[in-house]
Amino acid sequence: DLSNNKITDVGAIALGRALIESRERTSGFALDQIILDNNALIGDDGAAALAKAVSAGAVRSVHLRSCSIRAEGAAEFGKALIEIVKHSKTRQFQSAQIEIDMSGNHFGISKPKKKKGAAYSASLLRDKAS
Repeated sequence: DLSNNKITDVGAIALGRALIESRERTSGFALDQIILDNNALIGDDGAAALAKAVSAGAVRSVHLRSCSIRAEGAAEFGKALIEIVKHSKTRQFQSAQIEIDMSGNHFGISKPKKKKGAAYSASLLRDKAS
């Protein structure tokens, strides 16, 4: 149980990577359960890394109650679940129950990411070129 330990996104990313690396060396889940409740410095990036660990079959149960996960981080777990369903016949997920608890996070609304480098509109560029 790693609750209330001031773990940050950087720490959660390291945990996710370590779980995946450990999974590559074992036949089952690397870890049955990881509890990271009340680590307010875990946000979307940390959630994304842990979601990858879930989809890789490295961990069966992830608890991230009352962290700082927003809609983007929650969406990464959704993508992980889709991957699990796609590969359920080829991995150990056939009989495993996956558990993800993100209660107490304020997800908000997912916003589309802005494209970088779009400072000029096409019409403005045409005007500058003439």
